[in-house]
Amino acid sequence: MKFINHGILFVTEEGKPDSLDEDRILLACIEQSGKDGTIRTRLPVEEVTSDTEGRFFLGTIYGTRCEIQTNRMGATAGELLMEIVRHYPWLWIGDHECLDSGDRKKWQELQNMVEQMRACSILLD
Repeated sequence: MKFINHGILFVTEEGKPDSLDEDRILLACIEQSGKDGTIRTRLPVEEVTSDTEGRFFLGTIYGTRCEIQTNRMGATAGELLMEIVRHYPWLWIGDHECLDSGDRKKWQELQNMVEQMRACSILLD
């Protein structure tokens, strides 16, 4: 994965290069398994450090989420989350009800909020 002007370059599981524009990304979160291995918890941002391990996800305007394989990048999920926040400070970070519900209305509400935050961020630059 590589950050570029206005987006991210990455390689799919099939080995194909692809990209995701910054205005298509809504959220980033880290999931960890519970002690029993079955319950997954999405960490609140205040619990994330550079040493945080887990599964890293991006949520998109398409109502989908994609997992980033941090183990192939030589970085922890926490390091990647911090890098994402540095590049895209307007994103929703952490859990959001749209991730589990699949409700298109919830995704749209999140999209509207993130678009407003992005516009404010651009104005302040």
